[in-house]
Amino acid sequence: YTQTAGGRHGDVATEWRYAAILSCYNAYMDADALGLNAMANASVFSLFPLKPRYTQPKPSPADWVKAGYLDAAGRVVPETYVTFYVGDYDSAAWLYQRLPSLWDDPARGAVPLGWAFDPNLSDRFPVGFDWVHRTATPNDHFIAGDSGAGYLNPGFLDGDRPFSHLPSGLPTWEEHCTKYYQQWDISLTGFIIDGDARPMSDATRAAYARFSPDGLVAQKLPSYQGLIANTQTPYLTMNDDMPNGDQTDEALARIQARLAADKGDGPHFHIFRTILWSPTQHQKLFARLQALPHVRVVDPYTLMGLLRRHLSGY
Repeated sequence: YTQTAGGRHGDVATEWRYAAILSCYNAYMDADALGLNAMANASVFSLFPLKPRYTQPKPSPADWVKAGYLDAAGRVVPETYVTFYVGDYDSAAWLYQRLPSLWDDPARGAVPLGWAFDPNLSDRFPVGFDWVHRTATPNDHFIAGDSGAGYLNPGFLDGDRPFSHLPSGLPTWEEHCTKYYQQWDISLTGFIIDGDARPMSDATRAAYARFSPDGLVAQKLPSYQGLIANTQTPYLTMNDDMPNGDQTDEALARIQARLAADKGDGPHFHIFRTILWSPTQHQKLFARLQALPHVRVVDPYTLMGLLRRHLSGY
């Protein structure tokens, strides 16, 4: 139906409309299509035996002290902290097509990356998930992509749900996400696409705080950054997308323009999204960013951990 496939509807507009409708019916996207969204033998891959649980090392306050992010009193050093959401891996087909070349990039492991693989994709491409967890470096961090264990708009999970008028699907969504987050040791949701839906309700944000306690990033939030009410779970608004292709200069310009709007001495916190960027591309951009005064490039768990610490009054 989209222009890319010869139709008349805009690509993103169609995606967002589809996501809004699915969300109201308690469904999420993992669709195959032409090009990068084509997948062969998914039924065979799905039979790969996974472990009941996979773990990943996560940074601790001791690591932040060693890196110089915390001062002697445990306060966040007033610098500008930047991380990247490495996406968008919300389709098993997309992951199947691109993961081999990206994961084998010789620069992987050189810089901290937040790989945003939706954990539910392990149903159709489990061999890929097992592979990356067995071969990850200390700089490879796994977070959930949009919008958790599946691509939908959480704002349409409860309240008045257009299209369907069904009762709340929020408890089912929380149970569903909890299962996958626990299996893959994920505690951070790197991007919630709110799209055409309304912002998440207080109840929805509270649900995310339970299964994603290390934080969430979204488009429509009560403020640029904060703590979810009655919790210590931080939230942060997603910043700009980085340009496609090898455009380090343009990417750097976008980031610098955003950082220039920061007020006061800091600390300041920013997350930017890359789409199908290789580790080599990230490494080039990181080198340019690290040369800027007072900019620290960190992994997503560190960014959100420092944000929580700052907002909690340390």
